[in-house]
Amino acid sequence: MDSGVIPTEDKVLLRPLLRSFRRQLSHRKARQYLINQAIAHFPLPPKPVVAVYAALPNEARVDAMVHRIMRAGQLPLYPLVEHDRLVFIPCTPAELAPGYRGILEPPSSGQRIPLEKLHAVLMPGLGFTCGGTRLGYGGGFYDRTLEQLPTTYPYIHRVGISFQIQVHPSLPVAPHDVTITTLITEWGSRPCPSEH
Repeated sequence: MDSGVIPTEDKVLLRPLLRSFRRQLSHRKARQYLINQAIAHFPLPPKPVVAVYAALPNEARVDAMVHRIMRAGQLPLYPLVEHDRLVFIPCTPAELAPGYRGILEPPSSGQRIPLEKLHAVLMPGLGFTCGGTRLGYGGGFYDRTLEQLPTTYPYIHRVGISFQIQVHPSLPVAPHDVTITTLITEWGSRPCPSEH
């Protein structure tokens, strides 16, 4: 792939390949341990307001962040699909239940936390680049949700969580794609200067 902008249609062809790479990953427990260590050292304020996610099979897990948030006396915020966007609701992992496409979601009756109150949003994906491009699953939920944030909120970290095998030199990108500001893999945490 060349490092320029690749047509969006290529994303459809790329997703099954990236899923296959991730499924074949070896030494998953050791890799997850290293991701947990990087999460433990990610800078956050004493009372963090952080959106996490309930990992699907084969996704890098964020349990270390959930425990860190709860030790600080806060509740993690989980995404709930509402129309074509995500809303973030505080709850414990025990309160999660299957929702959109079987993904674990918080109770829909929970309090929605405004995006501008968040310190960080942790996001899964199928692929990432070191420059901040994220290739998700094709629903566009994180993109439509996070594009609502004015660029004057630099303190809201958009953090991609993945295994290093999911990091590529370039990925297809569309004008509406929201970039990540930090990438955490088993190789550690690194800032992502925007490619777009």
